[in-house]
Amino acid sequence: MVSRVERVLPVAIVAFICATLWLFSQVPNLRSQTFPGDFAFGQVCGNKGASTVTGCTPVNSGQPNFQVQVTTASTSITAGVNTKISFNNKVFDSGTYFDAVTNFRYTPLVAGKYFLNCSAQVNATYAANQALSIQIQNNSAATTGTLTTLSSVGTAAVTRVVEVSSIVIFNGSTDFVECFAQSGGTTPTIIGAATSNTAFGGFWISP
Repeated sequence: MVSRVERVLPVAIVAFICATLWLFSQVPNLRSQTFPGDFAFGQVCGNKGASTVTGCTPVNSGQPNFQVQVTTASTSITAGVNTKISFNNKVFDSGTYFDAVTNFRYTPLVAGKYFLNCSAQVNATYAANQALSIQIQNNSAATTGTLTTLSSVGTAAVTRVVEVSSIVIFNGSTDFVECFAQSGGTTPTIIGAATSNTAFGGFWISP
């Protein structure tokens, strides 16, 4: 006599084989589908909207980003005066939004929040408690800044680097940012050229 298990087992095996064959037949169709969410065949695609499995692109791909430097090896600034840094060399500028000729400012035409970072390498002869500062200004008003108080005393000039980061919201039309530095001490100069730490850059992060 054939047991119930012996009768059911072949049917289950056949059903499993049929289901497996059907699943493999759907792979080409799956590859052409559009999926919402973050993950598609090993690619991180961001969390907004839908992204196709083939050629998945992050949501911030192609958004504005820039990096600029100063080509002049040494630029004299007036001690105690907040001075705009003349970034005149574009390392990259995806939207060509940075004015590296006249105003030395960044005016992106894509609205949203941007991460910004500015640093300056300054050489001067400092007395006790004289300061070196850097500031990111949004529409000519201070957004954020950092201040370094120096305790160096002597006749030898020293070089210091000061840096600041900020997240700024742009309206995508008229908002702009600039970077300023101010130094105490005697005969301060901003050190430029590609090998210096004087640089300004940023990128779009979200709407």
